[in-house]
Amino acid sequence: MKLKITFAALVASVIALAVSAESLRVKYAVTVDVLNDSGAVVGQRKLKPGTVVTLDESAEPAQQDAKGKADAKGKLKPSQISPTMFKTEKPSAGAVLRAEVSLSSYYFGQFDGKSGKYWSVDIKAKNDDWSWGEIFQGYAPRSLDVGKKIAAELQDGKDHRCLIRVVPIRDAYVQNMVLIKAIEFLAPEDTP
Repeated sequence: MKLKITFAALVASVIALAVSAESLRVKYAVTVDVLNDSGAVVGQRKLKPGTVVTLDESAEPAQQDAKGKADAKGKLKPSQISPTMFKTEKPSAGAVLRAEVSLSSYYFGQFDGKSGKYWSVDIKAKNDDWSWGEIFQGYAPRSLDVGKKIAAELQDGKDHRCLIRVVPIRDAYVQNMVLIKAIEFLAPEDTP
């Protein structure tokens, strides 16, 4: 077991400064989740200001549970949390939401001027029955698999239905921003 810290866990809370591409220096005291090798949370650890942490972009659970992760085949399963509750509670573990997504040209807060590194995605999160939910602005690193998948699927400019695993980004000035961790596009016959 080791301390795995994702980019989203630190930058989303605006508590760290970049030291290099692989590490960050903690700016404010923060508590982070400790994950085992399968990605399950097994505890928490407090980090003091000045601590340098190494980012682990692969800190993804191999399987997901009822909170909305993935089944044994790696398929995403929707979380039990509604889009409105996700917006209100901002769970640090994130959630898998039903959504319609499309590429965007909006880069807010810490993503302003980062269009070369991140895809910006309009996310229209839906309720269980695909009725209206909430709107989020999502960001996905272009260099990771999730970013490449988004680029390939969304280049037509249309809305696409999907299951999307997101982590809230806490920004003092911009609301409803999320970091996209995984996405599974749905075939039309898979949605009502």
